[in-house]
Amino acid sequence: MTDIPSHESAATRVDAADDRRDRPLGQGRPAHGREQGLIQPADIREHASQCRALLRLVAAALDGVPRPEPWHDDHLDWEALIATAAAGRSLTHAYHGAVVCGIDIPQSLRDAGRAFRARALLVNSVNLSTIQRVSAALDRDGPPFVVIKGPLQLQRLYGDYFVRPSSDIDLLVDCRDYDRAAEVLVTLGYRPAERCETRWWRHYLGEQHFLAADK
Repeated sequence: MTDIPSHESAATRVDAADDRRDRPLGQGRPAHGREQGLIQPADIREHASQCRALLRLVAAALDGVPRPEPWHDDHLDWEALIATAAAGRSLTHAYHGAVVCGIDIPQSLRDAGRAFRARALLVNSVNLSTIQRVSAALDRDGPPFVVIKGPLQLQRLYGDYFVRPSSDIDLLVDCRDYDRAAEVLVTLGYRPAERCETRWWRHYLGEQHFLAADK
C-alpha cells in the first residue's frame, strides 16, 4: 500500500491518530487518555451519559430517526461530549444528529462542528485533487491500482466527501507492480519517506509512504 499525505501534512505521514491532535475543538476539560486520541474505560465510566448521548446523535444522523433524548440530563456535559466526538472524528455526525433530534444545539457544538467541517473541506479538497492527478498518471503510465479509504470511502458510506478530514490518500497496488507505481509517483514530484526505506516497511508491512518533494 502506498500513502500520499495531504499537502498540509508535515514531512512524516499524518495518520488518523495524528489528525486527532487538532482536538479539542470545544473547550471542554480533557479526560484521561484523550491526549492520545483514545477513549479509555475511565472516560466511559466517568462520562457515561455523554457516551450514550453521542451514540444516539450519531445514530440519528445516520438514519434520520430522532432518538429518545437524554439531553435534559443534569449530568450531560456537552463540552465532554464534544471532546469525545472530536476524538472519534464524529463531530459532523454529532451536529447533524442534534439537528435531527430537534435539540436546542449549544453554541459550543455549533462552533466545533463548523470548525471540524471547515477543516474537512480544506483537507479533503486537496486530497480529491491529488487523487485525480495521481489516478490520471497511473491510468496512463502505471499499473492497475485501487484508491482505498479517504474521501472516496466517505462518499460511498455517507454520501459526503467531507464528513471528516482525511490526512492522506491510500493506493493499493500488486506488490509486483510497486516499482512501476513508484516511478510514476516520482515523476509527479513525490519521493518515498526515508523512514519507510527499510525491509520492515516494504517487505513485511508491504507499505510505503510518499511525500511531496518539498516536504
